Amino acid sequence: MDLFEHFRSMWRWRWRVLIASAIVAAIVLGWSLNLPRVYQATALVAWAPGPTEDFSDTSLQLTLRRYQQLAGTRVVLADAVRRSRLSLSTAEARKRTEVADPESGGSLLTLTATGPSREEAQRLADGLAKALEAAADAQQTKSLQAALAPLERQMSDITSKLASVPKGSPQAQALQAQFSALAETSAQLQAQTKGHLDIVSPATAEADAISPQPTRNALLAFLAALVVNAELAVVLSARSDRFSRERLGEEAAELLDVPVLAQIPANGHAAGIEAFRTLRAGIMSARASREVRLLAVIGVSPRSGTTFVTVQLTEALSRLDMSVLVVDANLRRPQLHKIFAIPRIPGLSDVIAAGENLGGVAYSISSRLLGLACGTPVDDPPALFSSAQLRKALEQIADVELVIFDTPPLGSYVDALVIAEQCDAAVLVFNATSTSRRAVLAAANRLRRAGVHLTGVVANKASRIS
Repeated sequence: MDLFEHFRSMWRWRWRVLIASAIVAAIVLGWSLNLPRVYQATALVAWAPGPTEDFSDTSLQLTLRRYQQLAGTRVVLADAVRRSRLSLSTAEARKRTEVADPESGGSLLTLTATGPSREEAQRLADGLAKALEAAADAQQTKSLQAALAPLERQMSDITSKLASVPKGSPQAQALQAQFSALAETSAQLQAQTKGHLDIVSPATAEADAISPQPTRNALLAFLAALVVNAELAVVLSARSDRFSRERLGEEAAELLDVPVLAQIPANGHAAGIEAFRTLRAGIMSARASREVRLLAVIGVSPRSGTTFVTVQLTEALSRLDMSVLVVDANLRRPQLHKIFAIPRIPGLSDVIAAGENLGGVAYSISSRLLGLACGTPVDDPPALFSSAQLRKALEQIADVELVIFDTPPLGSYVDALVIAEQCDAAVLVFNATSTSRRAVLAAANRLRRAGVHLTGVVANKASRIS
């Protein structure tokens, strides 16, 4: 399938695709409207390094990422829940909070929290910001205590030694000098300004819920369904075993390698008349290229409309001032005697049995149209049609220009094939709404294998297919 055919298949199924996509969008819209609302609040915290700390971007990013990880710890989350006064577990708080990655060169951390209301989202975001700030201060205090601890131990040891040496002795003076140096270092450490994490923007909640978004969800669902359904339509068209309405004639001609003589509409009197004029023209063109006096009209399957096509074709041909004999060779379900109001008996089976001329016992339907009914029912119609008596009866026809045989469906009985073998040509009729490509092709191939000259095909009920 080329690109043009690809898009043509989509266009052919456009209304079904649109309706199916709209249904999907409506379902998603209804589902979204029933989802619980979720609100979001945001707080900002900033890291301010001390005057003696490293101000490089790499150091700042490492510090911010450390506090980003700290915000997700169990201790900080538990403290955030306690501060927010919400009935949440630590696991639920972890699902409802997030700390965005810090931007390069920036000193801010963005904390977000969600909740079923603006108030809950704001309280949780505020609690997380305060809990993170407190945890950062606690880390700074712990770090200072860790730095002071060895100094305090050394100072304690010196104090113990001073108590055991004489005052004013050189040893006591040396110890006193060491103690003073340690005390000065301790004082300097405690006096240094350390970096700290501050809340620069308290938690604020957005006015509208961040989810659900019914309109957006429905639009995305419609677009996604449109693409999926359109491609599905292409697949179904490619795998379909039916002829398409737009390319019925082209597809049938390509498949069977014979012309489509006519496409008979399912309704519309004027269109039907014109279609049978087209069929008549096709038959006359075939007769111009080769001798065709005996023509079999054969249906692919039941309900193909073979009898309808036979009747309309014979009447159209008789209007050309052409003598036509229509013969009901459908001994399974004969209809012509009812349609033309002629006697059923004597008919075809009786003529064959008696070896008479077909035209000699036919009934006049109009000035140029004769009709012969099926005749007496027989047990084995194929054997009757295979007999030498039928060939003899056919050879005796001399007073009409064209004999048309209405036959039973080829897919159900072999009668049509036996009759077609003794005719000059055949026309294959199929129901465009229900007959598969496979069945039409199989019927055409069956006729060809039997040596039947297939003049063309007729698509009946062509306007109802999709």
